[in-house]
Amino acid sequence: MLDLDPSHDSTLPPRRKATWPLYSAAAAFVLIGCLVAQFPPIQKAVSSDDVSATYNLMVAGAIPWFLQWVGVTCAILACFGSRNTRNAKLFAILGSLTLATIWWSGLAFKFQTMDPLEAVLDVAMFEIHSHFGISTPFDETLFHFIGPILDPLHLHGPLNLHGWNFLVVVPSTTLVVGYLLIVGRFLPISSRSHSVRDYLKLTGAMLPVFLPPFFRLGLRITQTVT
Repeated sequence: MLDLDPSHDSTLPPRRKATWPLYSAAAAFVLIGCLVAQFPPIQKAVSSDDVSATYNLMVAGAIPWFLQWVGVTCAILACFGSRNTRNAKLFAILGSLTLATIWWSGLAFKFQTMDPLEAVLDVAMFEIHSHFGISTPFDETLFHFIGPILDPLHLHGPLNLHGWNFLVVVPSTTLVVGYLLIVGRFLPISSRSHSVRDYLKLTGAMLPVFLPPFFRLGLRITQTVT
């Protein structure tokens, strides 16, 4: 006879949700982002006064990057997400999205009154001023702190994602989202009964996120000395 005891089913491990929709969404978003990066609707004009550097940066950089970020996040959640990691997912999504929003919003604010040529010259002048220690705190924070955190493998923030740049940035995006997911998964992010030990663990786990700017600083010091 068949065992119809309802308690028998409760002992079975929960079935893992199908992940193919997330993988499909990941591939679609990455593909769309790559296409937008390769064929961006940038402004072109005979006179540079009619071209906005901020608009071109957003459509050729920010939009492809955010599409890439959505695709990478879907793929990571499909691989490592589960019903028991809801808080970790939120932590990874909100943490990486906050960094990206600060980066792209900062660039949009900085280049809002410039044309593309002026923007390129401004970035070049920033590197010179930064070398001599006379750059503004806003530029230093944006390019030498937020940028390296968002793109830790190259130690500078993403800008134009045209060509191979789109694929080159993917590993950094994956690293940032994946590491934040690990931190959120193994540490009590949303627990109401935090102890001092929990806060110390969280602080220690988050420190590697802020190491890339110091690596960049170390490289600059080494290059200056040598």
